[in-house]
Amino acid sequence: MKELLNEKISVNSRTDIDIIKEIVSAMKPGSLTVVGGRPGEGKTEFACCLADIISHLGKKSVLFASGEPREHLLKRFKPYDEIIGRNLFIDDTSKMTVFLMKQKIQTLGGVDCVIIDYLGLISPDAKVSKRSEEVAQITAGLKALAVEYDIPVVCFAQLSIDTEGNPVFRESKAIVTDSDNVITLGRMWRKTAIV
Repeated sequence: MKELLNEKISVNSRTDIDIIKEIVSAMKPGSLTVVGGRPGEGKTEFACCLADIISHLGKKSVLFASGEPREHLLKRFKPYDEIIGRNLFIDDTSKMTVFLMKQKIQTLGGVDCVIIDYLGLISPDAKVSKRSEEVAQITAGLKALAVEYDIPVVCFAQLSIDTEGNPVFRESKAIVTDSDNVITLGRMWRKTAIV
């Protein structure tokens, strides 16, 4: 694993490798792992790197990434022709919902892992009045998806910084309460630190 990580992560640092290792070690069947990052901190890069590593380990994964066209995402994988369509499937459908994710997973005949880039681009399955309620519905649905298919789900989400300099998920506390693991692109945080 160490050699594979060193080969796949070109950005700088032991820190990046340690973050990926934390994410991979947190990925248990039926678990929801939320990975938080501020704008510009490389959420998409980490999501693609994680998908790449999982695919090279022989696992079948799907990357739901609505924020960037599939053609652009493919350029992040080298050589992508070895894994795309075999172990790794990329879906850039806009207005993705948890229900649509389940349909895609069934169409693929099941997968070993789901990676989502990112939470803010997922639409709720049912209309609600507040964004916090939408997010709560989405995170509960992602956790249910993980349990139903007995697979790890990794969802990247946007972090803000509060007045005391702590990372927070402002959209909804449900992001933390519904997840089994919470990781930031800087370090692992206790759940209570970012509620």
